[in-house]
Amino acid sequence: MEGAEMTNSTDQLQEDNSMVMDIETFRSRAGDDTELMKELIEIFVAEYPRQLTDVRSAVEATNASALHSAAHAIKGTVGNFSAHLAFEAAASLEGMGRAGNLANSAERFNQLEREVKRLHSALIQFSLE
Repeated sequence: MEGAEMTNSTDQLQEDNSMVMDIETFRSRAGDDTELMKELIEIFVAEYPRQLTDVRSAVEATNASALHSAAHAIKGTVGNFSAHLAFEAAASLEGMGRAGNLANSAERFNQLEREVKRLHSALIQFSLE
């Protein structure tokens, strides 16, 4: 890749990542402590597959109480990174669980899963910078 093409590609990746998470807010919340940021990313990478499985299982079982708890847990996790779209999807699922109304929960779960995977990719890229 030529130099200009590489710069454009990097700029595009950073722009895409900024749509997934607010990197500056994440830095600020971590006190600009790179070790803490790295630790939070490592915890996320280790925990998010289980958390998504818990949410998926609750949706598939139409278990409102389990959905409320599982969605609350992943909401807190993605909230650490100011991942607004993932946070909103998790909050919506949490509310569905709290209300006992799981209509459209499968579609909302698909959105959460997509956004959490995008967050994972953004965090891996961020940790490589």
